[in-house]
Amino acid sequence: MPVNTNDINDKGGNKIAVIELDENYAIVENLSEGTNCLDLGHIASSEVELKANKEEYKSEDGVIRQTSYEYMANTSGILMEINKTAIDFLCFTVRDKMYLEYKYLGIRGGKHQEIFKVVKITPQMKVTAPGGAKSMPYESTAIVPMSSVMISADDIVAIRLAIAHVGIRTPGPVTIAANTEFVLVETGVN
Repeated sequence: MPVNTNDINDKGGNKIAVIELDENYAIVENLSEGTNCLDLGHIASSEVELKANKEEYKSEDGVIRQTSYEYMANTSGILMEINKTAIDFLCFTVRDKMYLEYKYLGIRGGKHQEIFKVVKITPQMKVTAPGGAKSMPYESTAIVPMSSVMISADDIVAIRLAIAHVGIRTPGPVTIAANTEFVLVETGVN
């Protein structure tokens, strides 16, 4: 693989949005920001991670004969904007529900990079003073679908209409493949 300094980027995209899904992984009808979807506002820092926990199986002579893996994908971050809508949503609304998480990674390699995944959000809040602009935690864990999840172009339009500043770059459709934690979509920069 050739070296590409355009792939080096220390800044993020400053955008996470969550959209409620039904039990069939479809976006719920009648999206309304603060009720069943939310733009999480400016982000002080964030991390998107896929971890593999490896277990090694050794024979009596100490030689590894097999390995198995368990995967866990999550997103975490510190939100800068703290208001009643965000606190109520992230503490109470998210309980026992699934969401489509949209995470804009920014421009990398000359393309917009966006991650879409099905998640459960950890209900929590923390507000400190001073330092409140860097105190509100966000955390989600990927739920791996057993069949493909498709977000249609119409779904993306509905999300854009409900969340005014979401800024999804891809026109869609977007498909999260079965048995995968997320899909990374690249879109050209105009």
